[in-house]
Amino acid sequence: MPNVNVNTMEPGDILVFNGEEGDWLGEAIMWLTDSQVSHSALFVQNDPPALADAALAGLQMHKVANEGSPLRPVHVGRLTNAASVDRMPIVEAAKKYVAEGLCYPKPALVLLGMILIYKKFPHISLRQSIVIKLLKLATADIKKMLDETIYKGKHPMSCSEFVYQCYLDASKCHPELKLELQNADISMKIRAGVSVSLVDHLQDYLSKRPIFPKSIQAQSTIKESPEELAKMLMDSSKEDGMHSLYEKNDDLSLAVRDFLLAYAKAHQKPVKDYTALMDSARENEAFFVTPSDLYKHMKNVTDLGGCSLYRDAVPLVP
Repeated sequence: MPNVNVNTMEPGDILVFNGEEGDWLGEAIMWLTDSQVSHSALFVQNDPPALADAALAGLQMHKVANEGSPLRPVHVGRLTNAASVDRMPIVEAAKKYVAEGLCYPKPALVLLGMILIYKKFPHISLRQSIVIKLLKLATADIKKMLDETIYKGKHPMSCSEFVYQCYLDASKCHPELKLELQNADISMKIRAGVSVSLVDHLQDYLSKRPIFPKSIQAQSTIKESPEELAKMLMDSSKEDGMHSLYEKNDDLSLAVRDFLLAYAKAHQKPVKDYTALMDSARENEAFFVTPSDLYKHMKNVTDLGGCSLYRDAVPLVP
């Protein structure tokens, strides 16, 4: 793999980071997407070199360099037609979101919840009780954000949502900037409506329960942390026998429902009944992108190689 220097990166380049040892949420994301990556960002400027990303501290810009500590392996992607298009609209979109300064309090937890809901897992055994707890914690994370007035009217995103959304915004006036998914983590069969995901199981559950909740249900106390549950989820796959994630269970369906309700509310999408909820869920499904997708499944992005990158902890003002 060619070594990329930060000085040769260009605004609009896609940065996808390898996972970090001991980061159980990141390791679960890598495991469920069968990849080595768990985080993504956009390179936004050369002077000084800086990226923008959605992480625990918020949606911010940070200086980057090839020297410093800690260093993290990163893969660099660039639009195949980059030499013939103006990519500044992508950067402008990124800086607009940075100015809002908003991502989920635990973006990796919300990303993990989205993967659990939308992806098919025929090849691994997932314990249902752990999935339910992770979805409940992710829902509580979104609900906490919604309850804080400083977030009113803003658009929260996970790391890969942020990168994809910046390209999507730019493509509205410049179609040549739209990222093209190919064989993405959320398979084309699911996008076509084949019943294989938790969303499809939820649709069957809701069809028999016409009463729409007036609010997102309060979450019961969960003793384990998200990191502990992520590790438990991976460990459960090594146990003897298969756990059936897709076995019908009211608690699981309610956990999926409440997560999708909170997600829709966070994105300011009006959801007044189950039809609107499922429409919103299907729309999210069609545009859901993981860090692995940004690394391996973009038809019009060229892999330039990689490097070890230092990300300065102090936020950079746009």
